[in-house]
Amino acid sequence: MLKMVLALGALVMSLEFASRMMFGNYAQSALVERTVDPNLCMVLAPNQELTYTGWYRKVPATLMESDEYGSRGFVKNIKYQKDAKNIFMIGDSFTYGQGVNIEDALPTLVDADLGDGVRVWNFGVPGRNFYQMPSEVQRLAAFNPDLIFVNLFINDFHEPPGQCMLNTSTDWKLPLMRHCHLCRWGILGLSSGPPVLSKSEMEIEVIRTIQQLNQQSHDLSIPIVFVLMMDHYAHRDFQPELPAIHRIVQSHAVRWIDLEQVWTTLLLQEESYQIPGEFHWNPAGNQILAEAYSKSLRNHIPDLISQ
Repeated sequence: MLKMVLALGALVMSLEFASRMMFGNYAQSALVERTVDPNLCMVLAPNQELTYTGWYRKVPATLMESDEYGSRGFVKNIKYQKDAKNIFMIGDSFTYGQGVNIEDALPTLVDADLGDGVRVWNFGVPGRNFYQMPSEVQRLAAFNPDLIFVNLFINDFHEPPGQCMLNTSTDWKLPLMRHCHLCRWGILGLSSGPPVLSKSEMEIEVIRTIQQLNQQSHDLSIPIVFVLMMDHYAHRDFQPELPAIHRIVQSHAVRWIDLEQVWTTLLLQEESYQIPGEFHWNPAGNQILAEAYSKSLRNHIPDLISQ
């Protein structure tokens, strides 16, 4: 009996060690925290620093961080400047820059491209979805930004409004998933996936959310620009369950820019620009995206980004 217990213990330890060698540290689970607003769901926990080494596969270590405002580098990167145009960039992990350090995140690179008269602040939150954006805008309006960019990616629309990856049942699960790899796989295997919207339901909710953001922009006197970071035909070629997001945004948003061309270029060379084992861009990919982002801003909304 003792030999069986020892053998089982050795097997468990071996599997845990192998998983740790192959897969990274699920730091995201300790970086975000629940909020009292169910429509906002979560924000970056203030003043956090965590080493991220991947999720699907081990990747080079990077620093995941937040400051006292629940952003990535609002104070730490460059001081808030009253004499500059302060632009807030909101979105999911692509905006936050998961898998890269702060200097290689999209908002930091766009900030550098736009010059000294503009400050671009990184309010990306890993796991953020599109239907949480109005509550995010309402929260950030207290900081009096001059402009808000809402970055859109293809995985931001599927879950219904009010759905949150954090709830009372995850309070114990996520830390356990981070520190115990076998627990991670067991919890994932036993957990059911989140509910998803049908294509027609998605279209209705996307239009409703765009209209809500348009109204907020008017009421708060803060221009909001929708930024399409996806292939124009993602709904046809990659995710047929999606409605035609480009068409919906271009039909209903007051202001938008389209980064389809550069996004498609990156996808066609993903072995060069994607972090291995991740869906996020590496520093070189973010640099290319940032250059196209800044160029599109200068071409299409120069009045909004100039002093």
